[in-house]
Amino acid sequence: MQCANQLKQLGLALHNYATANTTLPPSFCIRVGSTLGTNNGSWSIHGRILPYIEQANAYQRIRLDVPWDAQVATGV
Repeated sequence: MQCANQLKQLGLALHNYATANTTLPPSFCIRVGSTLGTNNGSWSIHGRILPYIEQANAYQRIRLDVPWDAQVATGV
């Protein structure tokens, strides 16, 4: 039951993101002309939906335009 509830919450978060941004969150973003490396530092869906899963404090501490692995000092 708990697992089903958590999946429902993730589904609701995705719908709320889509409503606010008129699109579903991307799995990753890469600049045109760049090449794929190991992780490219791109944020996944999970980082983008933080405010919609009651993690607004964590979301405020990150920058989506900076690679996730370059933000170790933020503690997120």
